[in-house]
Amino acid sequence: MESALTPEQRPHVLNVSLVILLGASFLGSLTTYMSQPFFVLYYHHALALSMAKAGLLVGLTPLSAALFGVIGGYVSDRIGIRKGYVLALAVTCVCFIGLANLRLYVLLLIVSIVMGLANATMRSGVQALINTSVPKSEAGRYQTYLYWLNNLGIVIGPSIATLLLGAGKKPTVFDIAAGILLLLAIVIWGFVRDAIEPAKQTPPASEEPASKSSSKRPTFLDVMSYLGADRALLWTFIALLCFIVVESQLTSTLGLYLTAKFHHGTQYYGLLNTEIALIVLLCTPLVQRITKKLTIPKVLPVGLVILGLGLALSGFSRQPIGWFIGIFFYGLGEVVAITKVNEIMASVAGRDNPATRFATLNSAMFLGMFIGYTLSTPLVSVLPSEVFYLVTFVVVLGSMSAFLRAYRLLQSASTSDTEK
Repeated sequence: MESALTPEQRPHVLNVSLVILLGASFLGSLTTYMSQPFFVLYYHHALALSMAKAGLLVGLTPLSAALFGVIGGYVSDRIGIRKGYVLALAVTCVCFIGLANLRLYVLLLIVSIVMGLANATMRSGVQALINTSVPKSEAGRYQTYLYWLNNLGIVIGPSIATLLLGAGKKPTVFDIAAGILLLLAIVIWGFVRDAIEPAKQTPPASEEPASKSSSKRPTFLDVMSYLGADRALLWTFIALLCFIVVESQLTSTLGLYLTAKFHHGTQYYGLLNTEIALIVLLCTPLVQRITKKLTIPKVLPVGLVILGLGLALSGFSRQPIGWFIGIFFYGLGEVVAITKVNEIMASVAGRDNPATRFATLNSAMFLGMFIGYTLSTPLVSVLPSEVFYLVTFVVVLGSMSAFLRAYRLLQSASTSDTEK
């Protein structure tokens, strides 16, 4: 009888499948940050590629994830999210083996493109599996767990790679990453099951009866048309795009401004990155507990305004301490905002085509990374930090407005469903 119950009806416990999925999320993040930060160094030094060629290889992976990740999500919804996730793990494993052994540049380009698609499918797969395995009221909280685990991987991964695996100089880290992903694929295949059947993951493309629509799954274009008409998804996409542009530009510009302004700018940059990581790791569980019963409009704007003001303060600072204080508020604001951002994402993804929906949202994030990394760096040379980070604050406010618009649309849809 229990297997026939929906996730919303089942007693909520942290079962074996959820533990495995959370562990897989952490290990997937760990392999990413053990390897990707050192791609340019490995390509340039170990493979003797020019910086331009190495940079293209690195940039192709997130660009591919942004452009093609939705296809991976759609395939996962068609064949089953677990199967799609395992397939993405296996393909990424093969890509790492390719990176460790291939030398022909054209083949490395192909591997980078395929790896972007597989990475995006991995991310949307674990998000969708968890979203459909817990009650709707808990979905946002579990997405925040994924966020926390991802940041833990960001902190630990590079240290392991440099101290133990010689990252950037030899391909050992790629072989280790491939082994971890292969093990994950075997464990997920053996112990995790889809919470919903593939046939039930596809919404009707028209007003046909459910029994008829479930017998014929919509094509990719049908699903894209359906998602394109979802205004809550659209506004969340825009909000995430702006949010990630702000986050990624900080990675690109902070070090440049610090080294231009201060003699010990490089050291300050390293300490500020550590500061942000510690804030995220230490404060996320506490903030989530405090804000759990508060509504999105009461929390999300506060977090984003604190984040934006922290950036503005940093930009106007003439002393290093000002940057440390500003970045403290930036990190704190991100933690406060992200708990409610994840609630919106979980609600928008829902249980119909969840992998495709998460892949759509992740495309906004990958596209935001691409824009933030590529456009912000040249602006550093023409804009003072005061102007640059004030403009960034405007982008933060745009993100806030779009998130709140998505929230209101979700609330209206929920009210309409209740009345029916």
